[in-house]
Amino acid sequence: SNFVNAIYNMSYDIAQKHNIDFTYLLPLIIETATRLNYGSPQQFQTGPALRSDNSVVNKHVEMLKEDEMVQIIYKELTNYIKTKYNKHE
Repeated sequence: SNFVNAIYNMSYDIAQKHNIDFTYLLPLIIETATRLNYGSPQQFQTGPALRSDNSVVNKHVEMLKEDEMVQIIYKELTNYIKTKYNKHE
């Protein structure tokens, strides 16, 4: 849970920076955790990395340009998803 909590912390910081109430993310966080009652995390993976939607990935990377460490983590997680699901071009 330490890694997941660290990602929540990054999300919290990003939300604060953009004047977004972090509690808006709670339904997504709860839904993501609840799904695990019904299958494996692999079954429920979604997002631009899985879809190979590089335009969205690039927009996200650009949005994170002010925090290099978070940008690097985002890129590494994107690469993990692409590798796990063989989505590299």
